Amino acid sequence: MHPADLAADLDSVLNNPRNPEPHMPRQQNGEVADDAQALPGALAHAAIPLFIDDVATALQWDLQRVYAALDHARAHPELAGPYTIERIPPETHTLRPRLDLLSRPTTRTTPAVTDIRSA
Repeated sequence: MHPADLAADLDSVLNNPRNPEPHMPRQQNGEVADDAQALPGALAHAAIPLFIDDVATALQWDLQRVYAALDHARAHPELAGPYTIERIPPETHTLRPRLDLLSRPTTRTTPAVTDIRSA
């Protein structure tokens, strides 16, 4: 654990920079986005809300990767399409429809109907 994990904004005043541990490599942005898109698919196949440990086991990911995907999915809800990942306390997650999309007013225009008999 790094001291900056205990108090916010300590990174800027500490002499020892934060280095990722060798057994926990950081993911690139593209990989995190891919994981954030895969996560809703995995949750959609679950019959019940899943604990993070269960998600990690099912996807064969480590916990850091699952948490990174969850964080990215929360920051970019459009990645899950019409669904959202919902946290159910204490630490389970499930997939739910995005209510903000369902309540959005529709503004479709109806194409003009022409009577083919009068043509």
